[in-house]
Order: sequence, then structure tokens, then C-alpha cells
Amino acid sequence: MHKLWVITLSVFKKNIKSIGFWAMVLSPILTISIIIAISYLVNKDTQNFSIALISENQELKQELLHLKSTDFKFESAKDEKQAQKRLQNEKIDGYLKIGVSNSRIHAELYDSGSIKNKTDNLQQTLQSIQQKMNALTLNLSSIDLAKLNSSPQLKQTQIFFDENGKVTTEKNNSDMQSITSIVFTVLILMFIMNYFSMIAMEIANEKGTRSMEIILSSVEAKTHFYGKILGMVFLATIHFSIYAITGIGCCLTDLGKSLLQEIHLENIFSGLFWWIIPFNLVSIFLSMCLAALTGSIVSRKEDAQKAMQPFIILGMFAFYLPMIFTNNPTNIMLRIVSYIPYMSAFVMPSQLANGVATIPQVIISFAILVISTGALLTFSAHLYKANVLLYSNNGLLNDLKQSWKNARIEAALASKASK
Repeated sequence: MHKLWVITLSVFKKNIKSIGFWAMVLSPILTISIIIAISYLVNKDTQNFSIALISENQELKQELLHLKSTDFKFESAKDEKQAQKRLQNEKIDGYLKIGVSNSRIHAELYDSGSIKNKTDNLQQTLQSIQQKMNALTLNLSSIDLAKLNSSPQLKQTQIFFDENGKVTTEKNNSDMQSITSIVFTVLILMFIMNYFSMIAMEIANEKGTRSMEIILSSVEAKTHFYGKILGMVFLATIHFSIYAITGIGCCLTDLGKSLLQEIHLENIFSGLFWWIIPFNLVSIFLSMCLAALTGSIVSRKEDAQKAMQPFIILGMFAFYLPMIFTNNPTNIMLRIVSYIPYMSAFVMPSQLANGVATIPQVIISFAILVISTGALLTFSAHLYKANVLLYSNNGLLNDLKQSWKNARIEAALASKASK
């Protein structure tokens, strides 16, 4: 046990002090912070566009002048020549020639291109005035107009049936759950790719420098293997904790509090959707076991990247699969992949968000994932000694077969020796 903790702390200290680890941890935080800062500055510096009004219809002109808008500031102009001069001197952003013909508003906007992103807002403003004019023409009151503009309200409720046929209902949060599932899927992909690389390179580096023989002469192979995995688990825990503390800190800000009031986390992680958390955690541990197995098989550090490619491609395929079948979440391929370990972490979140995953499906898929992870951990630890002492360039599968033969031979010899 003492040797296990020595190896674990050695792996942990080595990586926690590296610049690469902190760059991996802080780069997403810095990127998101920069995006938020830029968005804040852009919104802060957004000005009300000044638009000069040219119209013979004084009633329409006065209504626009008294209109309170967050996008436009209307002002009066005598004629087009005066408006053009003010636009040339950059005192206004554009001018609007507007009038009424046959009870219909006709408007033409002149600007230097600065208002092109706000034309839809201007169209909506004129549309609301047009509706008021139509109401007056038809002798409709403001109440009648509000009734005409009212929209039907559609409420969507998710319904669930347990094993006994009992019905439970709750508010549908599929939109927010879909966004959350995408965020979690991106995070799981990032964690798997980063830690897969770190563990594989960690073990392959020791094997490539031929220092593994010296290490295994003083410590058991399984102890060394578990120490590597446990060290990375502690490192990932620190990684998660930093993101959790950062997220909590953001939630305590005014912006975070306003977002929490809108999204309601208790509604998002309701029903079966909370299962994405254990799915992701176990999948990260599964990827660590795969990485350790891969790193122990290759002979050189340079070969670790090549050996990782099949698993990265498999992960990317599973990542994009729910996007391909966005409009068909019940597709048979999605259902099949949701039971496959490693790939299920990318598919199951979308199945849960769309409400197509049943309780038995989730439990069976998670059970398969946990059992597979335990089996892989045991299998990798069993082959570890044979792998790290095997130096060959016959390919990943051939080296795996050879290490399996060596492990069986060693086990048989050990069994005979014990007798």
C-alpha cells in the first residue's frame, strides 16, 4: 500500500507542476472569460442609432419622435438635403423617408451601412405602428387589437411510466436539457482526449526510456499500474474542482444569478437527466484504463499518439452521431450505440435530453458501462507487466495478442511454482 501511494503521489506531483496541465485547465476558462468580456463590451458600447425623419405626415412623424426605443433615436429633418448634410458630417447614422399611402406605410432608409444589422428591428417598429393605423381604420379598440395579436400558448409536459404503470408528469425542459447535454458531451470529449493523451504518454515515456525494468524490479506491476491510474484520478479531481469552484463563483455574480433564475437547474436535472453525471464520470475512468493499456503496449513515446487514434476516431464518431440524427432521436443506431461502453457517454445525454431513454435502458446501459470498466481495469492490470516489458513494432493488436500469451505463460509458470 505504501508503494502504491508513492507512485500515486509521484504521478500527481509531476503533472500538477507541469505547465501543460495548467494550460489545459485554464485555457477553457480564459476562452469563456474573453468571450463574455467581448460580449459585455460590445453590448455596453452599442449606441442608439440616430435617424433623421423626413415625412409630410406629421402625425406619423410625431409618433416616431416620441417613440422610446433601445435601438433608435429619431429626430426631425426639414428635407432630404439637410438630412444628407448631417449624415455627411456624421451627426446622424441615417435618415428615413416615410409616408402613408392607401393606409399603408411606405418607408425608405438611407445610411452608410452602419444600420444594416438593425433593419429587422426597424421593420418591427414600423409594423407595430402599421397595426395601430389598421386598428383605427377598422374602428378597433386597443383591447381588440391586443386580442388580434395574441398568440396561442402551447404547454408541453413530459409523461413517465414506472415499472408498475404509475404515471408521473413534469414540465418539459427538453430545450435546456439538449443544450446541457451538448455542453456535457463537449466536456467529456475534452477530458477523454486530454487524459487519454496524458496517461498514454506517461507510461509510454517510461517504457521508451527503458526505465520500466528498474521500476518493476522494486514494485509489482499491478501496483505500478494502479498507482498511475489513481494519480490521474486525483489530477482529474483537481481539474473538476477548479471548474466547479469557478462555476460557483460565476453563479454568485449578478449575471450568474440572473441566468440561474431563467434556467432553473432543478428543472434541468429532473427525471432521468441527472444520469449524465455518473455516465460521464465512469466513462472518463474507462478512458483512463484504455489509455494505460494503450501506453503500456507501445514501445516508444512517439507511437503512443498513433495507438490513440482509433479510440479518438471512435469517440468523435459517437460525438457526432446524435447530431446526425437530431431529427430522429429514436433511430435504431442511436439505441444500439447507447449500450456500447465508452461510446454511450456521447450518445446517452442526447437520448436523455430528448426523453427517448427509458428507465430500463438507462440502468442496463450504465450497468454495462460499469461492468466493462471494472473488467477492463482488471484485464489491463493483468496484462500490464507483460505489456511494459514487450518491445515490438508489430502493431497494436499483434502486440496485445503477444502480451496476452506472455501473461498466460507467466501465470502458468507461477501456478506450477506455487505447487
